Amino acid sequence: MNIKLGAIAIGFTLISVAMSQTAVDNVVLKRKLAAGDLAKYKMMGKIGSEDMGQEFEVSGTIQFKCDKVAEDTGAGMAVLWTKLSVLRDGEEIINDPEDIPPVVSAKIDKAGKVADMLCEKDDPATEFTQLLYAFSHIPLPADELKVGTKWQSKSADVLLSPLGGATASYEVAAFETVGSANAVKITFKFKAVASDSGAAAGEIRGEAWLDSKTGLLLKENVTLDALAISGAMMKGKYSLELQK
Repeated sequence: MNIKLGAIAIGFTLISVAMSQTAVDNVVLKRKLAAGDLAKYKMMGKIGSEDMGQEFEVSGTIQFKCDKVAEDTGAGMAVLWTKLSVLRDGEEIINDPEDIPPVVSAKIDKAGKVADMLCEKDDPATEFTQLLYAFSHIPLPADELKVGTKWQSKSADVLLSPLGGATASYEVAAFETVGSANAVKITFKFKAVASDSGAAAGEIRGEAWLDSKTGLLLKENVTLDALAISGAMMKGKYSLELQK
């Protein structure tokens, strides 16, 4: 084969492969869970409190493991930090394994929504863990998704404040690739108010990329414009990225 023609042929092949990876303009997205499924994420973020005048730098590895799946009740998830480091104004306050929050048990109902979360410990780190998992679990509609599709979902009332009973809005922003996977990019906004005073208790926005075949979270960026954790209003940003 002529060298020049061979190069052109290779070029067309590469272009067609790239197009086949990204040429997705609609999908019915379903989250497929099976007992034993395990996803590990690298987490990094900076979160501060104007009330306390402090800034926290958080990094670590968190895993979501499916413990069981039942057709009539849904799925049970175990949320656990395997590594966690927290710096407060540059000083390390969490790094010892004994200081890592205990397992958070999450129940996913048949509709794929977080129905409840339980934990033996009640402190800011554990509360943040619950909120982090809730924001990472995007409730999916049954309809076909395309760019511009919008939907809303109300959180279960039993979840901790400010999450319980709040409504989040979602929108498909794009179809992209993350590594070698086709992904659906979804943007979301969440706003909650305190039931007693009506004051803002949570204002969160973010973007998440879900695998278009499995619904698995591939990565996520979250901005906390305002989030009440253990009585303090927190602001900041954090990210999650799936680890192989």
